[in-house]
Amino acid sequence: MVRMTNIKAQLAVGFGSLMGLVLVLALLGVWGAIAGTGLFSDYRTAARESVLLGDMQEDVLSARLRVMKYRALRQEGALEDVRAEMEALIEEAGQVKQLLGAEQAGQIVEITRQAGSYSDAFSRALDLYAQGEGINADLDSLGTQMRQNLTDIMASAYQDGDPAAAFYAGRVQEHLMLARYYGSRFVAQNDAAARARVEAELKATSAELQVLQDKLQDPGRAGLASDTQTHLDEYIKAFANGVETQEALTAILTGELDVIGPQMLSSIGTLVDHALDTQSAVGPEIMSAFERQVWLLIVAGGLALAVGVAAALLIGRSIIMPVETVAGALERLGRGDTGQDLEGRGRTDAIGRLILAYGTLRETVRKAFTQAQMIDQMPLPVMVADPDNNFAISYMNPTMERMADSMAGHLNVPVDQLIGTSIDTFHKNPQHQRQILSDPSKLPYSARISFAGRRFSLKVSAIMDASGAYAGPMVVWDDITEREQLAELVNSSVTRVAEAVGRAKSNSGQLASVAEDTQQKSASVSAAAEQASTNVKSVAAATEELSASISEISQQVVQSSGKAREAAEIATGTQAKAGQLNENSMRIGDILKMISDIAEQTNLLALNATIEAARAGEAGKGFAVVASEVKNLASQTANATIEIGQQIEAMQSVTQATVDEIGALTHNIAQISEMLSAVAAAAEEQGAATHEISRNVTEAAQGTQEVSRTIIAVRDGSEATDRSAQDIQLVTDDLQAISGELGEAARRFLENIRAA
Repeated sequence: MVRMTNIKAQLAVGFGSLMGLVLVLALLGVWGAIAGTGLFSDYRTAARESVLLGDMQEDVLSARLRVMKYRALRQEGALEDVRAEMEALIEEAGQVKQLLGAEQAGQIVEITRQAGSYSDAFSRALDLYAQGEGINADLDSLGTQMRQNLTDIMASAYQDGDPAAAFYAGRVQEHLMLARYYGSRFVAQNDAAARARVEAELKATSAELQVLQDKLQDPGRAGLASDTQTHLDEYIKAFANGVETQEALTAILTGELDVIGPQMLSSIGTLVDHALDTQSAVGPEIMSAFERQVWLLIVAGGLALAVGVAAALLIGRSIIMPVETVAGALERLGRGDTGQDLEGRGRTDAIGRLILAYGTLRETVRKAFTQAQMIDQMPLPVMVADPDNNFAISYMNPTMERMADSMAGHLNVPVDQLIGTSIDTFHKNPQHQRQILSDPSKLPYSARISFAGRRFSLKVSAIMDASGAYAGPMVVWDDITEREQLAELVNSSVTRVAEAVGRAKSNSGQLASVAEDTQQKSASVSAAAEQASTNVKSVAAATEELSASISEISQQVVQSSGKAREAAEIATGTQAKAGQLNENSMRIGDILKMISDIAEQTNLLALNATIEAARAGEAGKGFAVVASEVKNLASQTANATIEIGQQIEAMQSVTQATVDEIGALTHNIAQISEMLSAVAAAAEEQGAATHEISRNVTEAAQGTQEVSRTIIAVRDGSEATDRSAQDIQLVTDDLQAISGELGEAARRFLENIRAA
């Protein structure tokens, strides 16, 4: 390959030769331009003269057209238009004067003077037009009044039967109407014959009016005739003034305007012809000079082309071939082929630097391809949008494409057309999303959306190019539907555990209350039993003294019977309470079974959560820790539930024993009641059954002793029940604390799920 210095030399020689020939071409062009400058200047001057003189002709013609239109149509603003045209002509004449010689400049001065005269003449003509219109108005008014007077005379004469007056009035009116008719023709056409006819008709009108006045006898008609004579004199005078005005106007129109206008056009035409003659003479000379210049440029251009081709061949062989080699490698690199390496890294010329740049670019492309493969293989859906193209989707990895296929029924466009579609199709409020995505300073950004019946966590990051410019947002989708459902299920389970623990605590408190009530009732029964024992002893003493105090024995027996009934009622109530206590303990057992089931279910959920966290990899580590805490708390809950169950079983055993013993006590008290009844009967038959009374009293004493022993057993059982209830209370307190910890762990678990 040629080194850098040689390339520079070849480029310098090649382009230097080209520049030299270009310089020659430029010099030839300058020489030709200088040679043709004089001719072109003359031609340009003549062309400018032609244009300006043409504008002057147009101004004169426009002014004359304005004058003729006014004469025919009386258009408003004609004077201003004519003056504007003449002022434009004078200004253009001043420009032409600078281009012409002294002789032609004199003609321009004369044209300028004529333009001023034309404007002044038209101004005076307008004054005469206005004066004539005033005279015509007077003539119309006078003619109308005279015609009306004559009409009134004829009508009055006809009514009065004066045909002579009507006849002569009609003759006057006939000549008057003819005079007015020809007067209108004179004003419109300036016709001399019409003028003579008007004057003749006015004389005839005056003569006929004099005859009419001589014939009239009626004062009223005579007055109308006299008034008509006055108006006729004024009419004749006004017509004479109108004739003078018309003559003056005609003099201006025909003697000035119709003369000055053609004179200006003739003078301007002469100057135009001179300018055209100049152009006709200079034009061929310019064409001849240009033809010579073209041939010179063709010859010089051919030489430049030959040198350029030679330089191009030289440069092509030494530079273009290596550049094409690099270009081919770059094309393959553009298709993703990074396997080709180029030789020549040690070169110090521009080609060497180009090869080094290719190597750097190849490494960059290789890294970019690797990173693109990493994104393509990501298990999470990824898409990229173009902020300069309405945030159209420009890339989706395969995972995103599969997810889009699963949501195809909820998309506005087919899945294969998502590339190029705006990212707005996934959002109900795209304006809010655009405000965030348009500003890279607001990124990264996290959000959650619902779409196609699923919940997604979106993490948006800003992609920057090598220059640090914002290239677009990258959106990573994460389907968190199952995790949110799992979190809600864990939260529901923890809530149920807490509620069950609360109910267990309430039942344990109720059990303690029942045990305390049992103790109180046992004390009452014990007191009653002691009282019964005392009474029985009194009965025994009374039996010994039966003969002395029969009434006292009966009274003591009645008291013993009442106490026995009271003891029976107390024992019955105690038995019912003990039965209720037993039922409550059974319900507590059911609740503990439900808590145990919930703990097992929570343990299974925690196990599933651990598995899902393991699947999530690095992103699920925090989720795995929370799931482990939930599992441990579930195990603690299960162990505490087992311990509570054991305590409940012990309490149930003691409660059942208490129920049985209270039943025996009730039975014994019933026996005491029967015995006391027998004592009462024996008291009535005291005389015949003293031995039987003694025996019954002995049995009653034994019964009261049995009652005392039974009451003591009941009291011991109730104390045991109370202790068991206290133990249950402590266990439920521990269980409630554990459920609180479980609730806190579940709350953290939910927060981690929602933040994932």
